[in-house]
Amino acid sequence: MSNPLPWGALACVPTYIPYVWPAVMTAILAAVGLITFPTILQGLAPMGAFLVLTSVGGHFLMPMIVGRQVSLNPFGVFLSMAV
Repeated sequence: MSNPLPWGALACVPTYIPYVWPAVMTAILAAVGLITFPTILQGLAPMGAFLVLTSVGGHFLMPMIVGRQVSLNPFGVFLSMAV
């Protein structure tokens, strides 16, 4: 896809809006990919790559990195969730 910098900036937003923006970005990438590329497989490739990278980053990398750096009191976490 052309202009990778704006697409990268748009893909960066899911870190701050966890559930809604990845769904919106997936729809945007699917629509633009299907319009831009000649075949369906090529058109869905950017969406698939985004889903794989977002899933790996959100489910494996971020918890592994943040889990090592942040130490929280389990009772404090439970209390904040209860309130």
